[in-house]
Amino acid sequence: MLVVAVAMLALAACEKKKKKEAGTERRAGGPGGAGATGRDQAAPPPAPGEARVELLASGADPRRPLRYQLKAGVSLDFVMVMRMNMQMTLNGTVAPVPEMPAMTMNMKLEVGEVTAAGARWSARVTSTEVAQGGNPSVVQAMSTAIAAMKGLSFKGTISPTGRMSDVQIEVPAGVPPQAAQMMDSMKQQMNQMAVPFPDEAVGVGAKWRVTQKLTANNVALTSVMENRLDSFEGQQAKVTVSLTQKAEKQKVPLPGTGMSADLTSMSGSGGGTLDYDLGKAPWPVVMDMNVDLDMAMSMQGSQEISMKMGMQVSGRTQ
Repeated sequence: MLVVAVAMLALAACEKKKKKEAGTERRAGGPGGAGATGRDQAAPPPAPGEARVELLASGADPRRPLRYQLKAGVSLDFVMVMRMNMQMTLNGTVAPVPEMPAMTMNMKLEVGEVTAAGARWSARVTSTEVAQGGNPSVVQAMSTAIAAMKGLSFKGTISPTGRMSDVQIEVPAGVPPQAAQMMDSMKQQMNQMAVPFPDEAVGVGAKWRVTQKLTANNVALTSVMENRLDSFEGQQAKVTVSLTQKAEKQKVPLPGTGMSADLTSMSGSGGGTLDYDLGKAPWPVVMDMNVDLDMAMSMQGSQEISMKMGMQVSGRTQ
């Protein structure tokens, strides 16, 4: 998810700043090892990129299928705002971490051809903004990365049950490595913008689990989303989401630094609400999500770094 990309970008910015000040940072090394224990599942894990949907409870009567009913020609503006905070410990000592700036991304969303199999959609980043204040180095790094996203466009297909497929990205020419890394994670984010629905008919109170194996900013992880249908009237639906993520031990490049780190553990949890207009947009028209992420890394074979990061993501169509 995007929270992973931002965490890695922030760490890269801190490492670049430290390298500039000390002039001694070199490429990271170190052996691999056993990974973190993943979430227990009754069924085997899905294939990479596949979303496995399990209905846990059908909900109350009346029940009906939860389905998109999109119409061709719809055009909407979508605004996403991300706010973050981060804590870092280096070799057991709390390290000063600069304030993370809030980021705003404006997108134009359009629905193209609609068939029984699904609807084609496209999204283009029209403008970006990073809040000023805080550490200039971090603000500059984040500003450079997110500003390069202007003109970035996506397209794909969403089925009536919310399965994304054929998601493609068109990257503006001349983007820096940091932005390219974040854009790759944005492709994964687009795949997760719409939560897949159960095949079965459901009513208020229905619960279902979505399990996915993802790669976000070169970090391979497993994501589990528990969903509850809180209301379902006409084409309007409201869903409460609970999210957990796990990643096993792996080597991860730090974007734009020529360096890498050994990820020893990563776990995330969070939740929020998603409001749908199933006849209007191929993802929630209102979203409010919070994610907390814990990461532990080893660099230089001896530097032990742990990070705690919180992210609040809100989105609205206009």
